[in-house]
Amino acid sequence: MVDPTGYLTGIYGRDVAVSPVRDMRRRLPLYLSSRRRFRTMSLYGVRFLIVEESIIRFNAKELHRDARQLEEYTGLPVVYLFPSTTAYQRRTMLEKNIPFIIDGRQINIPRLASSLTRLPETPEKESELLSPMEQQTWLYLLYHGQPIQQSALAERLDVPPGYISRTASRLENLRLITRTRQGHNAYLEPNTSGMTRIQLLKYYWDILRPPILRADILTGPITPPMITAGETALAERTMLANPPRRTYAAPRGWYKTHRDDYVRYREQDQLVPATAFVLETWRYDPHPLANACGQPGLADPISVALCFNGHPDERIQQSVERIIEDLTDRWKER
Repeated sequence: MVDPTGYLTGIYGRDVAVSPVRDMRRRLPLYLSSRRRFRTMSLYGVRFLIVEESIIRFNAKELHRDARQLEEYTGLPVVYLFPSTTAYQRRTMLEKNIPFIIDGRQINIPRLASSLTRLPETPEKESELLSPMEQQTWLYLLYHGQPIQQSALAERLDVPPGYISRTASRLENLRLITRTRQGHNAYLEPNTSGMTRIQLLKYYWDILRPPILRADILTGPITPPMITAGETALAERTMLANPPRRTYAAPRGWYKTHRDDYVRYREQDQLVPATAFVLETWRYDPHPLANACGQPGLADPISVALCFNGHPDERIQQSVERIIEDLTDRWKER
């Protein structure tokens, strides 16, 4: 049996009364009571029915239905208790507004206006990652650090307003951002929920993906929209030595429409000219995030750091840590 008392007391800073419920199995239909344990919890003068669940039987639709019926039988709002969950299960419950406690990890009890997080869980599947549009939007809001009008954000990301509206709805469902309205205007900002922006970034790091789709060795003109990226950007922000070839980034589709202006080489080619450079094709346009950092010609530090996830070179990893530390210091100043 999972005992959440210590965890809840640590979260809320006061004693939380959790008591067993007698004869609950006799009072409920078998499909509601089977393989479940029941307790009551009193917090801030509100009583809840704690329903301890087995993760083996996870079904969001059934959880939602059973919570409603249990509340009708007992007159108490239901909060599910899990020993652990996957990221997908947690996200599903958040999206469907199912109250839950994951022992030692996370609490979501809307009736207490509470959504407190502790230890992150790593997404297990590709589907858990943010889409390129979602990632670019969320990172821009992190860099911006204050509410921004939704229409203004669409303009800065150079996308149709409808794209931002749909993306914001998705990020809002994932509790990554908050959206407030003033008249007809919607304003977006990161949902820090008592955390700092850097804590929020580290918590959700595993749902971010490296922006690189492909990298090509080229010779030809270095023109906009190319911006400095990769190991070159890392070297410009840290004490890392400059790589033998400079690296640039361009948005998806740009190289395809300009390939006639360039000569492409393979890494194994022996006669690669000294003037060759690496062009990374990114999933999203790198310019808005670079502009948000105040360095229009240099790829943003978070995207650059993501490009080196799991890199075997210790010097690279130390430089990545350095740019995140610099970002932490910069965000403390604002």
